[in-house]
Amino acid sequence: GPLALEGQEAGLRQSTRGGLAPGVLRRVRSHIEDHLATGADLLSLAQLAGVSCCHFSRAFKRSMGMPAHHYLITRRISAAIALIRDTDRALSDISLEVGFADQSHFSRTFVQLTGLTPGDFRHRCH
Repeated sequence: GPLALEGQEAGLRQSTRGGLAPGVLRRVRSHIEDHLATGADLLSLAQLAGVSCCHFSRAFKRSMGMPAHHYLITRRISAAIALIRDTDRALSDISLEVGFADQSHFSRTFVQLTGLTPGDFRHRCH
């Protein structure tokens, strides 16, 4: 369900064998959170972690259970869920704020991850 995204990280298994070191993972996740709207490219994340892009991709997936891009999208949708639930802002404004280029892409992704359209989610919350 839509609220499962919010608790998703709690259930992730963080393996240190082959994954990123805990401190590096914290820095990378913090960087992603700080750049939700603009995105964080693989090269900058790999540089932040101090490893090659290829190694970063494998290690991030090992640590988080999903590729970095999917994690970014998941975090964007989680941020959107909070904004939809806690504000009356237009969905188009929310989609731009959390980093989607247009509302159509935002809506498709929201439905894929939650099973509801952003509008349906808002109606269920209010």
